Amino acid sequence: EDFTSGRIRWDQLIYKYDLPVILESLDKLRCEPNYSGEREYRIVSKNKELRWMREIVLNICDKSGKPEWIQGALYDITKHKEDAERITKLNQCFLDFEPNHDENIARLVRLCAEVTGASSAAYNRIEKDKFLTIGKYGILLNYNAAPELNENIGYDIIKRSEARLAVIRNLQKTTYAIKDPNIISN
Repeated sequence: EDFTSGRIRWDQLIYKYDLPVILESLDKLRCEPNYSGEREYRIVSKNKELRWMREIVLNICDKSGKPEWIQGALYDITKHKEDAERITKLNQCFLDFEPNHDENIARLVRLCAEVTGASSAAYNRIEKDKFLTIGKYGILLNYNAAPELNENIGYDIIKRSEARLAVIRNLQKTTYAIKDPNIISN
């Protein structure tokens, strides 16, 4: 409705750093007969978020060959762009791997926390009846898991023997937080 009424023009939403390229191709659309193109750019949404758009446009000419109309389709590709950025980060993490397996695990933990938006993350394992934190993110540097294996958050997850990501919501309200307040001291 804002567009059809003329209150807002599409070019007013385009992110300022992307606008010059869009205006250049708009000139071609207006002047070059049978011009068509695809472009990706960002807009600023009503709630001030940057959104990625993919636009496919072409001009429709009159009988003399002069562009008369512009027709096209517009797609929100923000999720696609975010996914591509995550894959790029993951790929870079793998390329930066070193012979030290524990350091590689620590890198993956940091990356997983970053791309999932987690405030903290840890990778733990049990070796010779000891519970070890190999990689951690957003957890205090001097954090050590509760020494008892019983009712330890990491131990319980490992004990379930599920090869998947574990998410525990409202951690501060669990028995884990009562038994080991270090896990929520961030």
